[in-house]
Amino acid sequence: MLNQEQILFFLEILNDKLNKNNANGEIIIYGEEVMFLAHDAGNVAVDTVWSPKREIEEYIKEIAKEYNLKEDWLNASVAGVRSKSEDKKDFSQFLRLSNLSVYVASPEYMLILENLKKDSQNI
Repeated sequence: MLNQEQILFFLEILNDKLNKNNANGEIIIYGEEVMFLAHDAGNVAVDTVWSPKREIEEYIKEIAKEYNLKEDWLNASVAGVRSKSEDKKDFSQFLRLSNLSVYVASPEYMLILENLKKDSQNI
């Protein structure tokens, strides 16, 4: 599990890798991780979705190996429970680096996701 300072450090490294490869990326952070990251309220593995998928996934694995992190320090486990009506208004920009933008889900959208997750578990 990582704290806020560590997550921000590794997001900077991810930005550097994107920059070296002339690529840009976006990451959206979901769930309770938003509270941990935005308010430094503890340690978490971060549930996200990202784009471009292949490149960022590769860089996440490189960073994990280089810094002896778990491969899921930044993971896409939330991808299966996202709302089909997801919209940019459901997020606000948390961090803007030269080659990486990081967004966080709004509290209202997090509630929608929690309900979707519960519904999928009851099936």
